[in-house]
Amino acid sequence: MRRAQYLAPWQREDLPLELEGMDELSAEALAALRGKPTIYHCISRVVNRDFVLGEEEKEHFVHLYERFCRVRVLSFVVMSNHFHLLLEVPARPEQRMSDQELLKHLGGLHSKAHVKQIRWELEHYRSLGAEEAAESLRERFLCRMSDLSAYMKIVKQRFTQWFNKKHARRGTLWEDRFKSTLVEDGHAARVVAGYIDLNPVRAALVRDPKDYRWCSYGEAVAGTKAAREGLQWVPFEKFSAVSSEMLAAKRVAKWAPLHRE
Repeated sequence: MRRAQYLAPWQREDLPLELEGMDELSAEALAALRGKPTIYHCISRVVNRDFVLGEEEKEHFVHLYERFCRVRVLSFVVMSNHFHLLLEVPARPEQRMSDQELLKHLGGLHSKAHVKQIRWELEHYRSLGAEEAAESLRERFLCRMSDLSAYMKIVKQRFTQWFNKKHARRGTLWEDRFKSTLVEDGHAARVVAGYIDLNPVRAALVRDPKDYRWCSYGEAVAGTKAAREGLQWVPFEKFSAVSSEMLAAKRVAKWAPLHRE
């Protein structure tokens, strides 16, 4: 069973978006700082802890995990028989998402044919004036967008389907359910992020995590935007504790000085 340990909530005040020098940090990304997201450290291991994740499998997993829900990956590492994810799970947005926005979001998860079917159902209910049925259909998807369990289930199932097809096997790939720890912001988040990126160093695979391409630090140094944006949130609380949140946002906006730090 999944075990969760409560440490502390992650809370932020609203931040101004009109900041100079935000060339490497999008306004959309900064907007994600608003609200009350929660940070989780999640781990899942291969059945029997067999070393079955090679380079191709790790590469596929790295390109898979970002597609689902509204969960933000802050740091990650994919090893030969397990993975770690530091995830920011946002609170459900108060502002209503339109049908078009919902369908666009679902396009990152489902096939075009499936999204087309959902669109048809929504439009059909709307044309009949069956608003309750339309909202019930929407809720099936909206309730999963800020759900950690739904995110992990989808990621693990999709990877298992790909892995089993590639290796002509059947059955489960991951042992039990994933394990998660609810992490407080600030120092705890930085420590866990460092722990995750240093996994390949502790395993004596590399001397510097920048040389391991299947971890967030290695991806960020290589120039991957998503990995950089994930790691930019990690020191945000450290900077905001000694200055204003506006100045902290500016400090995490550019990768080069943040990397040196």
